[in-house]
Amino acid sequence: GTPWYGLACNSDGEVVVLTLNENGLSGTIPTQLGLLTSLTSGDDGGGASYETFLYFNDLTGTVPSEIGALTAMKDHMYLTLNDLSGTLPSEIGQMTALTDLLEMGYNQFTGK
Repeated sequence: GTPWYGLACNSDGEVVVLTLNENGLSGTIPTQLGLLTSLTSGDDGGGASYETFLYFNDLTGTVPSEIGALTAMKDHMYLTLNDLSGTLPSEIGQMTALTDLLEMGYNQFTGK
C-alpha cells in the first residue's frame, strides 16, 4: 500500500495507479505527470485492476505533451468531464501500449 490517497505503487515503489476522479481538482494537468513512467493499467493477474482516473474534476488548460512518456499505459485512461481545451498533443501517439480506452469526452478540445 501507499500512504497517499489515490495512488498505488508496485513493489519497487513506483506509482502504477492514479485514481483521483471526482475530487474537485482544479488547475492544469502538471507536466510532471510524464515522470510517472510506470503508470500502467490493466489487470495484475491477481484480480486487481490498474487504471488512471482524472475524470469529473475541474481541470483546465491543455493536455501536456509529456503525457506521451506514459508508454506503459495499457488501457483505461480517463480524462473525461473536465474543462480541458486546445488540441491533443501528437505525443499521445507514443503511448503505443494503450490499446483499449483513452476517454477524453466532455471537454473543450479543438482541432481534428
